[in-house]
Amino acid sequence: MTLSSWRFIGDKNLGLLETVPEIFPEGFCQRCTGKTKQMVAKLQDGIEETLTYMDIPQHRTQIRTNNTIEQLNRESKRRIKAIRVFLDGQSALMFVCARLRYVARILDDK
Repeated sequence: MTLSSWRFIGDKNLGLLETVPEIFPEGFCQRCTGKTKQMVAKLQDGIEETLTYMDIPQHRTQIRTNNTIEQLNRESKRRIKAIRVFLDGQSALMFVCARLRYVARILDDK
């Protein structure tokens, strides 16, 4: 993707609307959808709780949750260490992506 084809998503901020055409003539602005605004609001409302772990740096590596994404990351690392046959980073990435597609299919079926 070249800089000229970038899409800038915002809430119709005047500075963004004026700057994008000036700096990126072929770039364009897109208005936030309602869903995006809701996600941003949730993030802003829960930022204190989200970043609480940053107050205790010595425990960051020990914090665990039942978050599905973290479980997938741990499982991918475990499988990559067990296989040890990957020719390069691209083949390891392909393996992880295949596993993610598999898990996504299982979650869609539920």
